[in-house]
Amino acid sequence: MLKEVLIELKIIKQNIKDNLIYVWAYIWNQKLKLSWYKLWIRKNEFHKSLDTDMDAMFNMNEKQKENYINDLVKRRNIAHNRDFNKINK
Repeated sequence: MLKEVLIELKIIKQNIKDNLIYVWAYIWNQKLKLSWYKLWIRKNEFHKSLDTDMDAMFNMNEKQKENYINDLVKRRNIAHNRDFNKINK
């Protein structure tokens, strides 16, 4: 009986640990990191904030993915135009 309870407690502990990792990854990838990248548009169009973040997209639904891609393309175009204008001056 005690052995079964200990096994159940280990399973519960592992499930809680897995869920905490999932929640942390969700908060970090979709909330904090993407919000940080949106604070300002970089002057360099090759900045890592303008790369597609597959970790963040993993947990997004279709509407969120569409909004993310549209925003990413808009920020890339602005950064590209800044680079282009800087070169042509």
